[in-house]
Amino acid sequence: MAANETVQEKKLRLTHEAQRGREAEELLTKFGDKWVMAAGEKALLDLLKAETMGELWQVRSDYKAAVDLYGKLKSAVSKGKRAAEMLHKEALSNG
Repeated sequence: MAANETVQEKKLRLTHEAQRGREAEELLTKFGDKWVMAAGEKALLDLLKAETMGELWQVRSDYKAAVDLYGKLKSAVSKGKRAAEMLHKEALSNG
């Protein structure tokens, strides 16, 4: 819990984290593997087409952005599951 975070604020924060996690998981379930594969294939095609160093850097940048987004979604899923778990434990302990 943050230094001055009240119980209600903590519960609200955890609820939002859990919701973001569910939304991220839904996106990954619906598009995740297909999207990552498509990003990789596009990067390979773009690498073959690149004629200048600037174009190569752009391909690298685009691919890195796609991988970073995927990583952030996976992280949001993990944080959301932990938040949901904490909310469940608190609900059980408060009867």
